[in-house]
Amino acid sequence: MQYQPELQPRDWLILEPLAHCYRTTTARYEAIEHSISESTAHKRLNRLVEGRFLNRLTVWASEIPAIHQPLCEWQVGDPPPEFGAIAYAAQQRWADRPIRQTTVYTANRKLLAMFGLSPRSNLKKHHATHDLALLVTYRYCRQRWPHLRFVGEDIFAPDRGHGEGVEDALLFDGDSAIAAVEYAGSYRTNRVAHFHNHVSERQLPYYLF
Repeated sequence: MQYQPELQPRDWLILEPLAHCYRTTTARYEAIEHSISESTAHKRLNRLVEGRFLNRLTVWASEIPAIHQPLCEWQVGDPPPEFGAIAYAAQQRWADRPIRQTTVYTANRKLLAMFGLSPRSNLKKHHATHDLALLVTYRYCRQRWPHLRFVGEDIFAPDRGHGEGVEDALLFDGDSAIAAVEYAGSYRTNRVAHFHNHVSERQLPYYLF
């Protein structure tokens, strides 16, 4: 018989953001987020794997740089930022970052269906570092703007037109999207410029991390 745990409020604090905000989490992140030990976080996550709410897999990922502020904060009406300077800062922060095997947890079909969401494509292991960086970005945004709602791209991307750019997340005030959020990774100058162009054309402020 399949194990079916009774979900507790603490479980929903793990599951809901995985459905709506970001694609992956780790025991280390959940331990920090909920002020528990990493071993306790492992137990909670593995219990949700056993209940078929989450998938667990091991990936290679770089250690994520800390976020102290966005690389760029752009408001409608501002001149374009210095794309080259942003790209240089984005690339420099990855110098000497170790790459490690990391156990990550992702939402599966069952969990997404519980929230009325469509299945997602399988996690691409070469995107693991970026997906984990979104955890750090989400934490920063929630601490800086606790009154705003952070919504990941999987929620709104299906509504975009073919070939239309999609940012990593949107910040919502009530029902209104008020800013775009993007984690730049190690973007080169042309990639930073492309992101600016597609968001500014929509007259939307953005935070580039």
